[in-house]
Order: sequence, then structure tokens, then C-alpha cells
Amino acid sequence: MKRPKVLTRCVANRYAAPNERIVEFTSKNGGGLISFATLFDGRLAVDVYHCYPTVVVRVGTQRPPRHGA
Repeated sequence: MKRPKVLTRCVANRYAAPNERIVEFTSKNGGGLISFATLFDGRLAVDVYHCYPTVVVRVGTQRPPRHGA
């Protein structure tokens, strides 16, 4: 099974705000975009969007064990 790819120089980043970085993730099973932005109060906002329906976004969950671990 191939590893997912993360593109740090994606087209979407050209349209990012001055306080934002956008990266693209892809795999044979889907992909999407992730935005990292510094908010006005100094907190970091992470948004996952434009995802394929096959992408599952999990927040604050414990990671499953890796194969062979």
C-alpha cells in the first residue's frame, strides 16, 4: 500500500491569507486541503476542507496501533 502524499507547494497556497498556510494531501483513496492559520488572538486554527467523501477526519482521538507494532 502506498503512503499518502503531502504537497506543501500546492496551487491553493497561492490564495492563502498572509497569516495562513495551505497544504494538499492525496492518496489513491482521496484527498483534500488543510489550512493552518494564526488567529487574531495568537491561537492556531487548523481547518480540513475540500475532502473527498472517502476521507475521515478524526479530532482528539487516540491513534490506532500501527501494523506490526
